[in-house]
Amino acid sequence: MGFYCMGEIRALSVKDVSLCSEYMSVFIPKHKNDRCRERHTSLLARYHKATCLVYITERLLKLLPSSTQSSFPLVRRLVKSKSKKYFHASKGVSYTTLREEFEKYFLAICRRHR
Repeated sequence: MGFYCMGEIRALSVKDVSLCSEYMSVFIPKHKNDRCRERHTSLLARYHKATCLVYITERLLKLLPSSTQSSFPLVRRLVKSKSKKYFHASKGVSYTTLREEFEKYFLAICRRHR
């Protein structure tokens, strides 16, 4: 979701995302350039590669502890216990953590696909 601002990503809830067989619909409730408060919905095409945002979002949703109609954040903080890591039931991530994790993730993908 590289074309969204970090604030927009942090504001996304599970219910703002709809998955279809060929694409994903993402409703942006608060858009930086939405001066008329018209809201914004993006359609992202599915493609069959590891970097497909639809595929990544599907995997993320399967790992989240809440239902698909949840108003909790889509991108959540990780909780670490002695035996495992898991997503928090309702708390989102900070701006700094989100930026650092995106950087690590995309740098790793770029290295693999050189």
